[in-house]
Amino acid sequence: MLVDLYRYRKLLIIAAVLMVLTAIITGIRQQSSTEQPSENEVPAATFFGELIPWEEADQLFPKYAKARIVDVDTRLSFWLQRRAGTEHADVQPLTKADTEIMKTIYQGKWSWQRKAIIVELESGHRLAASMHGMPHGAGAISGNNFNGHFCVHFLGSTTHGSKSPNTAHQIMVWKAADQFDRLLQQVSAPEAIDIFFTAVDQGATALAARLLDGSPEAQLLLARSSQVQSVKIDSITEEENNSYEVKLRLVFAGEQKDHKKTLTLRMQNSAPPWIIATDSLEECFDKPN
Repeated sequence: MLVDLYRYRKLLIIAAVLMVLTAIITGIRQQSSTEQPSENEVPAATFFGELIPWEEADQLFPKYAKARIVDVDTRLSFWLQRRAGTEHADVQPLTKADTEIMKTIYQGKWSWQRKAIIVELESGHRLAASMHGMPHGAGAISGNNFNGHFCVHFLGSTTHGSKSPNTAHQIMVWKAADQFDRLLQQVSAPEAIDIFFTAVDQGATALAARLLDGSPEAQLLLARSSQVQSVKIDSITEEENNSYEVKLRLVFAGEQKDHKKTLTLRMQNSAPPWIIATDSLEECFDKPN
């Protein structure tokens, strides 16, 4: 039987158009799957860094050495040079363009907030580290549009004038090494409580969530924590039945006033993994009237 092609010409045209569109879409998908990241982005496969103590990092990354910084959250990267520092690295962006990338990582506003980073050395080492984003002190690189220096911390490094590692920097170092959950198993209950509130203070709710039970109530609690600008612990006192009295000072968004709160936090078990009972945190992040 002969087919009347003229009769079916519209269907044939539509079929041909669909075949062309399918070929174009397939080509675009194949191209996007093989595209390389821009020079300021790092693929996920190479994200995490080596977890080494400050004493080793100090040797691998000496004064005046250059390195590329990779932000774990955004994958953006920029270059810097170490200029000073004895208990951690005091560093400066190399160029104005590097400063702009760093400021982009901080959403256009300089901040003391800690961020998990990878320090890529010219030797090939990739070190887990943490940085803040606030220019301060002296700076010796001209033309980089960065007024001062900022600090990069490694495992066990300390801040200026402190003999103890800074919790906020340390949990970001753990994150940069993809070792947060493992190292969390090695801390005491009071240290776990400190880590929880430090994570909230840094806006790192994904890390804070590791110390809760994952229930809808816990998720709502973390959502309410977004209205908190800062959290500081004054004291942690052990009580009976895996409970701890915690005295806090909170500053809510849009305010400068400290609000003092005293909570009785209850751990769900007496040994790691540490989980804070959500109901014992119920009113923690509610703004007082």
